[in-house]
Amino acid sequence: MAMAHEFAAAGQWNRSRQANLLDGGAPFYGTYQCADGRHIAIGAMEGQFYDVFRQAIGLDEETARLRVDPANWPTLRERTAALIRTRPSAEWLALLENTDACVSPVLDLEEAQHHPHLVERKGFVRLDGLDQPAPAPRFSGTPTQAHARPTKLRSLTNALAAWSG
Repeated sequence: MAMAHEFAAAGQWNRSRQANLLDGGAPFYGTYQCADGRHIAIGAMEGQFYDVFRQAIGLDEETARLRVDPANWPTLRERTAALIRTRPSAEWLALLENTDACVSPVLDLEEAQHHPHLVERKGFVRLDGLDQPAPAPRFSGTPTQAHARPTKLRSLTNALAAWSG
């Protein structure tokens, strides 16, 4: 939250939701729905990354200049969303995969376990027949290991009652 507090202290924080740089307000840092109903996440905050992204999706340079003024963000978000909705997520991801466009798929819990990045980094472990996130952070001098299988909850209501004390 240090950056949010810094922006607030400088008078550059809007208390409204989805009106700031990292809370969904910036059209170059958020999620967009594709033609197939799936979503992709964009994190192209720096100019060089945004240029790669906007060129790939076919957003003209003049429209892209709207990014510098937050008052223009709603317009730029609408135009970006319209372009992203023209193709299914797999096409966008294939187009942008090996670029500096800072784009990734939005995955459900099961899909995330099988994403190549998390598979390569061993982000999930199987313990007693159940998959779970691997312990994090990982240290080279102090190895971590999952020691217990996740608890099977009887119901969300029971879990919330237990957590609330």
